[in-house]
Amino acid sequence: MKTEITYSVVFLFPEEIARQIRAFKMDLKTVINWFPSCHSDPHMTICEFVIERERLPYYMARLRTFCEKYPPVYARMDGTGTFPTTYFVKPDDYTMSVLGRYAEALVRYVFGRKINWNGHATIGRKLNPVELAAAKALFDGMPIDFRFLCDSIYLREFDHSLGQFRVIDSFRLSGMDNFNDTSKQLTLF
Repeated sequence: MKTEITYSVVFLFPEEIARQIRAFKMDLKTVINWFPSCHSDPHMTICEFVIERERLPYYMARLRTFCEKYPPVYARMDGTGTFPTTYFVKPDDYTMSVLGRYAEALVRYVFGRKINWNGHATIGRKLNPVELAAAKALFDGMPIDFRFLCDSIYLREFDHSLGQFRVIDSFRLSGMDNFNDTSKQLTLF
């Protein structure tokens, strides 16, 4: 019997930003103790999928082809937000729009399905109302201005021994759709 493995496709942050989001998680952990996402690496999930390992090369080739067509994106996280049981760092409207189009196109191209992407970097998830209120008290109003070049998409595999996903490959966004095309920029002057 072949074993199915859970994978996720994500946007990751540069280490400096990831370190700051990890610090937020630890600040929350100090107040409310353990919660399900307290040790997960900061990321924005595009999608998860479950397949047999033998099928992985097909999906990796699709991810690589997709990323060759899309350019890197200057991205910004500019505040916090909530879902009913989740507290998170949110992208600004521009980043949400562009990375949302990337995420939706990627899932359609690689997996043949449609999603409505709602990107965010989780600080705490599966929080009860008291824990969520503690997160709001701790972080609401805190100025957040994380700017970075989103230049890759990452593939992660769930590692049962760690209880977490670990990165197994990355795919550089290498399309040049006017990215750094100074000849077009100069025509404006």
